[in-house]
Amino acid sequence: MLLTDSMIFSLTEEEIGVDGNICPGKMLHLFQNIAGKHAEKFGMGFDDLIENNLIWVVTRIRFCTYGAFEANKSYKLVTYPLPKQSLLYLRDYYIYDENDNLLVKGSSQWCILDFVSRKIQRTTLDYDGEFYETKAFDDGFPKLKINGELPEIGSHKIDEKDLDNNAHTNNCRYAEMVEDFSDVKKYNEFNITFQKETRLGDVILFYKEKVDDGEIVAGKLEDGTVVFTAKL
Repeated sequence: MLLTDSMIFSLTEEEIGVDGNICPGKMLHLFQNIAGKHAEKFGMGFDDLIENNLIWVVTRIRFCTYGAFEANKSYKLVTYPLPKQSLLYLRDYYIYDENDNLLVKGSSQWCILDFVSRKIQRTTLDYDGEFYETKAFDDGFPKLKINGELPEIGSHKIDEKDLDNNAHTNNCRYAEMVEDFSDVKKYNEFNITFQKETRLGDVILFYKEKVDDGEIVAGKLEDGTVVFTAKL
């Protein structure tokens, strides 16, 4: 059995940005939802892992866009995991319109943590089936770094609506925060690296830097620890 899954979805006008761009936060929500449902089918969902004090954590996400979206039209999101790489689990995503034109391809990198210690765990867990060997991106995930001397441009205090089942900030919320602070409204690629989890009451300080091919937005704790780095 091929390890693939799909879902049909539509978008509201509020979820679509400039010139038909899908908002990064909405994209990450779509990726998160289908990844979670697919994992559940193989006994590797949240409820399955937490019984053994384990949780999924996403560490990197990348996606590129190749066409415009329209409100209230149907789109197909396809996902499949790639063969496990030591401690890392990779998962790719593709979005097609009603005519099977590719609009988005994306990839995510996951690991499994101990829920209490928050340390990466080496387990034998893996998907049972036939893997696709095709990768969305042959060059993997880019390294993101921001100038450490940039001025702070804003802040956000984590509250309950930001949290997920793991009691830390949902990765999709970081993408929504990037949308709020970035000057880039039309983009063709989005990358985000998650470096430190945040919890209820933490304050994230935001910084941004223009680069030759876009803009980098980073979030840090008050002690300077980098929470995430994103690039549009």
